[in-house]
Amino acid sequence: MLDCIATLSKEFSFPEWKDLMESTLICLQVFNRRRAGELERIKRKNYNNKQKITDKIEAGLLETISTESIEFAKQYVRIVVRGKLGRTVSVLLDPLSKEAVDLILKNRERAGVPDSNRYVFSATGGSELTKEYIRACPLIRKFSLECGATFPETLRGTKLRKHIATYTSLLNVEEATVDRLANFLGHNKDIHKAIYRMPVPIAEVTSVSKILWSAAGYTEENNSNKDKICENSDSPTPEDSDGSEDSDSSEDSDSSEDCDSSEDSEDEPLVELKNEKIKRKKKLSRLPQPIIKKIRWTCEEIESLKGEFGDISTMNKLPSIKECKKLIQENAYLCNRTPAQIKSYIDNQRKKHSKPV
Repeated sequence: MLDCIATLSKEFSFPEWKDLMESTLICLQVFNRRRAGELERIKRKNYNNKQKITDKIEAGLLETISTESIEFAKQYVRIVVRGKLGRTVSVLLDPLSKEAVDLILKNRERAGVPDSNRYVFSATGGSELTKEYIRACPLIRKFSLECGATFPETLRGTKLRKHIATYTSLLNVEEATVDRLANFLGHNKDIHKAIYRMPVPIAEVTSVSKILWSAAGYTEENNSNKDKICENSDSPTPEDSDGSEDSDSSEDSDSSEDCDSSEDSEDEPLVELKNEKIKRKKKLSRLPQPIIKKIRWTCEEIESLKGEFGDISTMNKLPSIKECKKLIQENAYLCNRTPAQIKSYIDNQRKKHSKPV
């Protein structure tokens, strides 16, 4: 990414421009933990309306935010994009990503991207049926293999989103901040806390164990090295040492039993939920399924479509439902067809025409 920026700052190179666009898209996905579709469809108008923190902040806000936090936040810019279910979601760009996006947009005309393309991460070339933007999912799979990761299959968008939720629970982040993070990620708050956060057994072992150790009167130094506790204690007799070993073993067995019970209690509702879903699927599978009989398209029907739309295999876009209904009403050969069947047939013909011979 740095090499691409250095090259494009001096002269234009299409391979460097393409590499910069792909690497910037994945960097934004890894940093923001956003869904792939939300990032790959960032439009130029979204980026042009970016927001940043300036010195013209309200005096009341300055009292609640530290100077260090404000100076750190000034490095980033925020853009708003369309997210899942039509919600607006945010994307944060660090200085390097912002510089990369500026170079991408500056050189898009030299790369042969038409001005009608609205997307920042625009695709070049291809047929009219392909997307106008590059896809993030194939790219993150490609980069996960090229980076030499031990487990490349774990470097995926969904797993990265789950990781940030689990990581915040490790830090004991305040509830208000967790809600803000869930809103930023586009998660439902309840699902974020119940599904994505750390499992109960791990949470108890990592956090509650420290509290219990501290309450027993031990320090962190004792916790990190149990041998020092034995060395600093009075010289024990064989009987004392045997007793301590027994107590340690019993304590270990108790703790293991507690862990097992907590895991069982955590997994029980999940197992019950899965069993209920399996039972529901079995019941649905036993119900009589409607028999869908496919009716072949007649020559008259095909000619009727061609008479209305011309060569359907090269149509730029599918007809609307309204257009299909009007055609069915006006044409006697198509009276037994539905708008969905007409659109599906035309789409299949377009796909056949676009496939390489």
